[in-house]
Amino acid sequence: MRRIAFLAVLVVAAGRLASAAAAETIHWQTDLRAAVQQAADDGRPVLIFVNSAHCHYCTKMRRETYAHPAIARQVNASFVPVLVSAERAPELVRQLGVSAFPTTLVVSPEARVIQRIRGFVGPRDFHHRLAAVLHENHYAAR
Repeated sequence: MRRIAFLAVLVVAAGRLASAAAAETIHWQTDLRAAVQQAADDGRPVLIFVNSAHCHYCTKMRRETYAHPAIARQVNASFVPVLVSAERAPELVRQLGVSAFPTTLVVSPEARVIQRIRGFVGPRDFHHRLAAVLHENHYAAR
């Protein structure tokens, strides 16, 4: 009986951990126009992550930086996040002026690029850079 109760507690705890992890993922959009409209409606900047399937540092940034719970919370709360694939949207990548991967752009609700981050940035530095962008441009961190 104790063994069954113990297993039940483990199952419940594992379920809670899985839901907490799922809650701390970035809610990426793929439609930039819709994201810019949402940003204008919400008064939040757009965060655009431009990556390539064959880019080692893009994968590293997705796995280490964007997957970090504190980054996911910060991005979901304070930005409208958009994921852009260089292979799927080469014309958009060109229009955004992206020539290196990964590149993260922070764009104002008025569609003005206010920060361009080239290359891999680890979670701690990335968090500080995003916080600075929010502060310098008078957006409330949420």
